[in-house]
Amino acid sequence: MGFELLHPVNDRDKWLRTIYQLPQALHDVHWTPDYMAAEELRGHEARLATYTYRDYVVAQPIIIRDIFPFDIGMPEDEAVEAVWTCRDVSSPYGYGGPASNHGPQLYEWFNQAFTNWAMENRVVTEFCALHPFMTAHQLGLLKAVPGIQPVTRKQIVWVDLNGDFAEQYHANRKAGIKKAMKEGINIVMGDQPDVFIKMYRLTMLRKQAATRWYFTDEYLKALCDLGTVWYARVGAIVQSAALMLMTRDGTAYYHLAANSDIYPRVCANDLLVHEMAQYAARNGCKRFHLGGGATSDPSDPVLFFKSGFSDLRAPAMSYFRVFDEAAYAGLCAEKKRREVAETGTEFGTSFEPLYRREAS
Repeated sequence: MGFELLHPVNDRDKWLRTIYQLPQALHDVHWTPDYMAAEELRGHEARLATYTYRDYVVAQPIIIRDIFPFDIGMPEDEAVEAVWTCRDVSSPYGYGGPASNHGPQLYEWFNQAFTNWAMENRVVTEFCALHPFMTAHQLGLLKAVPGIQPVTRKQIVWVDLNGDFAEQYHANRKAGIKKAMKEGINIVMGDQPDVFIKMYRLTMLRKQAATRWYFTDEYLKALCDLGTVWYARVGAIVQSAALMLMTRDGTAYYHLAANSDIYPRVCANDLLVHEMAQYAARNGCKRFHLGGGATSDPSDPVLFFKSGFSDLRAPAMSYFRVFDEAAYAGLCAEKKRREVAETGTEFGTSFEPLYRREAS
């Protein structure tokens, strides 16, 4: 009864019993202990924050992060050093937020206990990416706490896997699939995570991605073990690769993707996504989450590619809140000071929490 933080390995059985109490429609890979155990390989503490009352439960996956010196540099001002024992909380990579078999009242109790825990443990802020397919449910819970004000970050694309879903595809994606087949592109579901990991890392380097996208090999390997890895081959050469995660009877995720620039015009990605969708449908998934663009820009090229598979959209919403205003102000001030000292100016990027932002 009451508030508890569950560990994905040490409390695995209790974790599973807790999430199985949720309605079937709320079962999702981001809430599972296996997915959250992988999160620990990113150097975080992964937990399921729960509040139980009789047979009712609120469950929210969270990661707890130390604010290490390498994140923003060791402060030189002794007055700022006090914040260096602080931590913050975020949802796991992908989505999080509360899920419950009850309603706003139980979530209000959960939030009171969660806030008390945060203050007692020097947790400064919380950033939470809500689940686009649980929007109505999660917003209904969050209305119990007026201080939490979710905002829409962008729209994500998803494919309804019921029926002949390929009919949803736009002409450009249909043409791409046809071309890839004509070019002899071979799609295989592989068991060679090292190939995917290497290609993912090279893709991030080629695109000059922000530091936060450079996941550890151990984390990527754990995700590959949890899901399925797909390759689009041109002869013996891998042109594209993707990692798919699935919740049976629920959602399949086009979770991470990579590609080479050897054969950019053979439309390998078109056929790759199509065959992944077919596999997900055959295995009982009802929808295929393709995600949004690399940015929130409606003209984002990644979003343009994904939009060719479906006109269906769902909102990617999030909220950010501060538990300790004084500590947050100290961290932000030191971060800005370091930016100016190292680059001559403050970064212009918008990121929450500010003390974790990177240069654009």
